[in-house]
Parts: sequence; structure tokens; C-alpha cells
Amino acid sequence: MFLVLAGSVVVGLQHSTEKPPLLTRGSTFGEFAFFGHSISRRATLRAAQHVVVIAIPKSLGQSALEESPEDEDEELQACPRDGADDPMWPFLKDAPGISPVLLQMMAPRIQCKYADMAVKELPEDAIVMLVEGEALLLDDNDEELCVLVVGECWNAEVAIGMPPKPRARLPPPAGWARP
Repeated sequence: MFLVLAGSVVVGLQHSTEKPPLLTRGSTFGEFAFFGHSISRRATLRAAQHVVVIAIPKSLGQSALEESPEDEDEELQACPRDGADDPMWPFLKDAPGISPVLLQMMAPRIQCKYADMAVKELPEDAIVMLVEGEALLLDDNDEELCVLVVGECWNAEVAIGMPPKPRARLPPPAGWARP
């Protein structure tokens, strides 16, 4: 399965007569193969602009379904059909950058309550994807790097081999002072 992190891409399916959809940030494709319900087909990606797409191994989908098989029918029914006008999965509509379900399968998460987070240093090459809320990222000098909202990424360029941005960290909670 593939997830578009940034940009837009056209996915042309082999032996398909339908017009390929334009997939944008948060869109996925290859879901039926991911869940083991489809024979494999070749797909051709054509970038409509600079695009970052991550490939999610099929084994992750199968192991996720083994852990909670009751979710299989719901996921397959929610799956957009080839050539659909709106190719985005329903659970990605409110978090267009990446889904919390996929993050649970793939990446460690940092969770905190509002203004209740100790300073957390992030690895220099970390790709940060916000799945809920809003986060302020600071550099080592307490300068604001950016404010992330749901679906936005920091440092996604690392995924395509570009150098990382400056080291980032989450701010300390209100009232916290450096020792």
C-alpha cells in the first residue's frame, strides 16, 4: 500500500480503461493487495508536482488484521474504488497527512496533553507527522521553527534522501524553567 505524504500524483493502472485519479496528500492506493484481497496489478506513478510517497509493506496490513480481525470488513468497505472521484479513505479526511492507524503500525509516537510536555529532543533525521492537535517546534535556541497542524510534516525531505532540517524539539510546559 502507498500513502502520499506531500504533493500530488496520478496512478495509472495496467489494463484499466478508466481515467486515473489525481491523488493528493493523505491519499492511499494499493489497499486491496495490502489486506490480501486482490491479485497484484502493476501501477505507474506520474508525479504532478514534487511528491513524497511512502510504501507500506503488505506484511504490516496482514499482521494488523491478525491482531484485530474484526476490523477487516470495515476497512475493506471504506476502501475507495479504482477511479473514484474522491480516492481518499474516510479516516484520512480529517488528518490528510497520515492516518493514526498507519502510524501505530509504522512509527513511534510522542503523545502529550496540552502544555504538559517536558522538553523532548527529536533525532536530527526524524520525520515528524502530526496526527492530532497542534504542535509548536522550536530549535535549540528556543526560536520557533514552525507550527504543525493535523496532517502536516516536518523534515519529510529526509524520506527522499535530502539533508535534514535543523534539530527540532517540542517546547516545555508552561511555567517550566531551564535548570
